Amino acid sequence: MFLILVPNLNWGQKVGDSISFNTIYNSEYNGTITRIETDGYFFKIPNNRILFLNKREIKEFQTYSLKNSNYEKSNLRNLE
Repeated sequence: MFLILVPNLNWGQKVGDSISFNTIYNSEYNGTITRIETDGYFFKIPNNRILFLNKREIKEFQTYSLKNSNYEKSNLRNLE
């Protein structure tokens, strides 16, 4: 029996979390995660468009999630 360990690349983000991205191109995006892929995130921005952002383009991000009706903010993540 072989066991293959795969690292968790999502750092705890879940579909439905609000997220704020800063990219390596100094762009900022805010939205809600709609789908998480191995190479990036699909997220809905305020005008209801869904965008994809590759993880290689993300400089840092911050997620926000609703738990027990309290607005909790996670730590800022720097990917450099």
